[in-house]
Amino acid sequence: MNWVGWALSLRGSKTVPEWRKIFAKVGLNPDDIIAPIYIDELVNVPARWTIDQAPQLQKAVHSTSAGGGFAVPSLSHFSPVVLWRWILPRLIAKRVTVRALDAKGDYNLCDVSDCEALQERVEKAANELKIAAARAKRIADGTLGPKEKMADPKVKARCRELWSDRSLSAREVAEKTGVSEPTLYRHFGPRPPKKT
Repeated sequence: MNWVGWALSLRGSKTVPEWRKIFAKVGLNPDDIIAPIYIDELVNVPARWTIDQAPQLQKAVHSTSAGGGFAVPSLSHFSPVVLWRWILPRLIAKRVTVRALDAKGDYNLCDVSDCEALQERVEKAANELKIAAARAKRIADGTLGPKEKMADPKVKARCRELWSDRSLSAREVAEKTGVSEPTLYRHFGPRPPKKT
């Protein structure tokens, strides 16, 4: 099978020989990849993607032969939705097998169940990237998310104390503690009944 490799890289992070080593980890002999490894280098990841920002991806997809293989180091490289929507129909039309370092096994795009499994993995990778980006932004801004807040024993104890006080509404507990109502319900369950 003829394989084509594609990677998304921040400028200066990896060279083509380094990517060849990464592809070798996926089980591909670098000599088996007859087409070059295509790399889209970015200075930074844009907030809004267009397929025009990934010209090497376009070349890689077009150079993939029918029945061939398309290799990526990570399915998260497909996570910008606009890229995935552009890639998928073209790879399906060529009946390509997709292999990624972070995936277990290959995805044969001739098989409907493999297509669905690959779609699910790409969506999961995209969500994980969004969550990581939101967490990084919170840390950079100096704010804490629900996990970080509830990890503090003092905050958790204060939340528990106010949560059990039925003279306060859930909204009031949330306002006094700085922890959202859904987080309070998730950690402490339903409110105890009011004492009459």
